[in-house]
Amino acid sequence: MIRFSSNCDSLLKAYLLSKLTGDQILTEGGDSLLFFREDAVIDTENYILEDLITQYQDYFLRNIRWLSSFKGNELKYRISTALRHTSQHKHTVVFKALEDAFSKGIHYCLEGASEHGKQLRHLCSEVQHEVYRMMGFIRFRPAGEKCLVASPKLYYDTIDLILREFQNRYPYHRIVLVTEAGARAIEDKRLFSVDPVFYEKFLADDSFDQVWEEYYQSQYIPARKNLRLTASKIPKKYWDWMQEGKILRNEE
Repeated sequence: MIRFSSNCDSLLKAYLLSKLTGDQILTEGGDSLLFFREDAVIDTENYILEDLITQYQDYFLRNIRWLSSFKGNELKYRISTALRHTSQHKHTVVFKALEDAFSKGIHYCLEGASEHGKQLRHLCSEVQHEVYRMMGFIRFRPAGEKCLVASPKLYYDTIDLILREFQNRYPYHRIVLVTEAGARAIEDKRLFSVDPVFYEKFLADDSFDQVWEEYYQSQYIPARKNLRLTASKIPKKYWDWMQEGKILRNEE
């Protein structure tokens, strides 16, 4: 049984080890390890990816140096991004996409011919869309000198990606995001955790919500109401969180 961590290199090592040893990869359902002796479990942390690549090439007489090419890096990026998704089947999707890439070619996997490659791209796209949307949806509150705080509704593990994007927009500020999972901040390109309790008083100030609601109402034209179009720009899953979303709920 092969045990791996939820990162791209570990999944690549698990796939290569499964081919070299014939052992099964433990994907969804981690409790299965309870039925195996510790010495029967192969842990990817004990192996070096480059060594496994060389062993695979020597054993199967196949060149997989494309892993270091532009397309290989694109595959790794999709895997790393997809692993931020909350899908319970993301690891299975990744391993099936890797099987297509290794057996049928990297282009087959990445360019739409592979069904599993499409599923991997879909997971990756959903994570990317969350980052893109949050850049427009998040409204910050001042939290002291050169500090901005917000409490976004996130569905995926994107908080560090969002923070890095906002650091580019506000390079001289500390940016803090408070979520159900905790609070993270970035300052001078350094990511770190902070105490969410300290920022509660800033988030509790609803004067900013009132200003935004007044602005939204001033731009709203009832005769042009089109909730279907609005939902395509602001998905309904965010309506309970965004100030204008709460207004839209009342318009349904």
